[in-house]
Amino acid sequence: LDSKEELREIMSRSKPISRIWGRGNLDNTYRDPICDGLVLLGDAGLDVDPLAAQGTAWAFISAEILADVLGKCFKTTDLSREALSEFTKRRDERLLENFKFFSLWSLTKKRNEEEQQFALRCIKDRNLSSDLAGMWHMTVKPSAVFGSARFEGPIADWTTETPLNYDVSATA
Repeated sequence: LDSKEELREIMSRSKPISRIWGRGNLDNTYRDPICDGLVLLGDAGLDVDPLAAQGTAWAFISAEILADVLGKCFKTTDLSREALSEFTKRRDERLLENFKFFSLWSLTKKRNEEEQQFALRCIKDRNLSSDLAGMWHMTVKPSAVFGSARFEGPIADWTTETPLNYDVSATA
């Protein structure tokens, strides 16, 4: 904060009024969203590091999917777990790849040299920058940037893998 004059001035006139609270270590939790009499939306079903700023968007996307599924369930008066399982399938088709990517991204506490070089290439290459921004805005799937194989395995496989296997030797 001290490196920017505008912020330095604001901070010099400021004083803390309470303790700074953080969320601490994040679990990036995937839950089966269907329970008897309950459907989990947003962070209740896919809780990802807020670094991605995806919680509200994912909640709205989940709600839209659920509304469509419930419309079909109400027409048939079938609210069984089996009938509602279409929600899980469609939610995962739409959001699971992003969940996996952002889970990996948030679990990496320190970027290695390869990842730092990739970030520098993103600054210089408009296509890479656009793709990364697109992942954050959910207009580009992570598999379109990093290859689909990384996003096909079960979630358990992702806890020990280093994110972002990419070839930094490629020229922009």
